Formats: sequence, C-alpha cells, structure tokens
Amino acid sequence: MSLVHRAAAAAAVTSVAVVGWALPASSQDDPATTPTGFVLVETEAGCELAVLRLESGELIDLPAAPSYEACAVDLAVSASSTSGVVYGLAIGGGSEPGSLQAVPSPVLVTYSMDGTASTTPIVVGGGDWDSYPYEGGIAVSPTGTVYVHLISEDPACLVEIDDSESSATAAAPSVCLFTVDPSTGVATPIGPFGFAELPFGGLSWCGGLVTTGVNEGLSWATVSASTGAATFGSALDVYPIGYDCDSHAGSPVYALGSSMKEKNSLGAFDAQLLTIDPATGSATVVAPLSDPDADVLTMAVVPLPAPTPTSTTTTSAPAAAQAAALTPAFTG
Repeated sequence: MSLVHRAAAAAAVTSVAVVGWALPASSQDDPATTPTGFVLVETEAGCELAVLRLESGELIDLPAAPSYEACAVDLAVSASSTSGVVYGLAIGGGSEPGSLQAVPSPVLVTYSMDGTASTTPIVVGGGDWDSYPYEGGIAVSPTGTVYVHLISEDPACLVEIDDSESSATAAAPSVCLFTVDPSTGVATPIGPFGFAELPFGGLSWCGGLVTTGVNEGLSWATVSASTGAATFGSALDVYPIGYDCDSHAGSPVYALGSSMKEKNSLGAFDAQLLTIDPATGSATVVAPLSDPDADVLTMAVVPLPAPTPTSTTTTSAPAAAQAAALTPAFTG
C-alpha cells in the first residue's frame, strides 16, 4: 500500500511519539467525539497496519514494511488516557495466507507504534486438546482484559449435539470465549458460545462483548463475559469485513463493507466505511476508502475515555489539554 510515502509517515510518527495515536492531523477531527481507526491490509508481501480516519475514510500508512507476522483475522485496541496497544488474533502466526497448518494454532499479535508486529502463541493450558480461531475475534475491555473467541476441544467448551447415526447426543468442540494474558499467551476458558463450530466473525467491546453469527442469516449477538453464552439480536443488512466501536454502549459501530449498490471497473464491490445501527442492523455509508484497491482484512477503533460528568465547580481545561488527554500514547 502506497497511500503516504513511508519516509513522511515515519517522520510524522516520530514527531508525535509522546501522544502516539495522533498521526497526521485533520481539521475535521474532534478528539472528544471521533476516535481513531486502525485497519489491517493484505499485500503480496504480507500484511501491514494502517490508520483509518473515521470521519473521511482516509487510509494512512505506518512505516513498518508488510510481513506475514502482521497478518491477523481480527484486531482490537487497548487504550486509556495515557497508553494504548493494538492487538491481533492470528491463525498459525507467520504462515503465508493459504498455507495453514493441519491444525491451525492461535497466535496473539502485538503491533508496535510504527506497525511492526511481534507474535506470542496462545496456549490453552491444562491439556493437549486443540484450539484454533475461525474468522476471529479479539476484544479488550476498558479495564484491559483481553478476550478471544476460539473453536476449542477444551472440556469447558464442549457442547452437546445430536448424533444422527446413533440417535444420541455427543460432545463437540464449539466456539468458546477465553481470556488471554498478553504477556504469556496463556488462555483461560470462560465458556461456549452455545453452538458447535457456528460461523462467526469478529469480537468487540461496545459497552459489553458483541460479535456476529449465523442465526437464520447474519445477526448481531451479545456475549456474556462471565459465561461466554451468546444472545442473538437484529439481522445485518451487510456482511462487515470488520467492525468495532469506541467501547461505550450506544456509541457508533464503525464497519468496513460494501453498500452493494455500485461495482468498480473490475466488477467487484469496493470496500466502504460504514456505520451500523445494532438495534436494526441497518448500515449507513460514511465514505469510500481513500484507496479503493486496498485489500482490507479487518479493523479496530481506539476507545475514547468515558464521558466526564459536568460539574459547576470545576473549570474546564483548555481545548489543547483536553485533546492531549484524549490521545493515548502508543506503548505497544
């Protein structure tokens, strides 16, 4: 991807090392209301992390060159008012897309400030059962807990299904919710999604865990952080390539997908930046991506701090100080 010369992007990152996420400024940005997005783009040389302007669809390169270690099926951002880390969930870390292991293994990817990726194998401790990702996902709570969805044979993740041959029930692997320690990769099971290997995609924290799954069509689902069980909601108008919100309930859900109305010159649908209404499943186009040929795999949104209650006894900080407080430093 050559959206911005890498030398210029590197200089921009260096110049804002203290306030991290704030890459080339936009006059339209309102740091109090518009979070920053990140996307993962696949190239012939691997994958690379890029910044996505959520008000315009502009893609901005980070300096790191593409690598297969940077490839992931889902992204998430951990952020506070002072620090932030971008995480990815990958399949068999470092393997070239299309050449998966016989039993693909889950990998936690951590991206540094310039987009360089490092990987840590995710280990489901306590047994020799298999666990692997299928299309996603990973999410981080406001308190920093990292959650992942894996298909797993862990005993805590098995569900009962009907065995047509024996007319009995049998235990089967299922989509299962785990917490992961980012420093060690050790995963601890919480519980099953409730369905054996049900197709699903992505995981986000939008005031609580949400995902998408097939339930007579693609639908939103809320996920219990204490049990892993899913509750289906509205059907989606589009199949999002990736989606995320700024972490708060009721905040916009940003997504990458297609309006399915116009094809490009090659007969394919260009990816666009959308917002999705979780209550109805309807999508609204925000803007086309600035590079319509970018092969975007997934996206994440930087959490904004929780709204601060107004006080008649506290003097508001200057606008510049407020903007700095809402712009976490990249420590990944």
